Amino acid sequence: MMTSPRSLIQLIWLALLLPLQAQDAMNDISHDGSAPTSDTAALAKQLSNPISSLISVPFQNNFDFGMGPEGDGYQWKMNVQPVIPFELSEHWNLITRVIVPVIHQEDIAGVRGFTSGSQTGLGDTVASFFFSPKEPLNGWIWGAGPVLGLPTGTETLLGSEKWGAGP
Repeated sequence: MMTSPRSLIQLIWLALLLPLQAQDAMNDISHDGSAPTSDTAALAKQLSNPISSLISVPFQNNFDFGMGPEGDGYQWKMNVQPVIPFELSEHWNLITRVIVPVIHQEDIAGVRGFTSGSQTGLGDTVASFFFSPKEPLNGWIWGAGPVLGLPTGTETLLGSEKWGAGP
């Protein structure tokens, strides 16, 4: 899957601006500069809890440079990480978290004098499933469950081509 430089730049801007818009929505400060309302503080507390009952779709950007055999390669990766809770019963939730990396990289593999060129596409997906009580237990919020590694890389150099599973 090839992407034009213009499309890649648009994707990067979108990835950078969406979290800023979400941040603006969280900053519920009145016009007189007073502190956020208690509703905003409660929402912020729920957002910081990885096993809360809120649906969220965070984005994480990483840029690595100095890679490859010549040291002139780079990789840009945006992880799309939707978190979706499901109510299983009156006392239990299932919280799903999927991490899908969108990657563009240049000259990160090969040997001296021969580089790998560029690749753009999806990396391997990681899916986690947390079973969690709805209420804290003795002040502790916890969750446990399986994690799956799925070989969804769209190019050989973007994924491991291997399945994985663990607790």
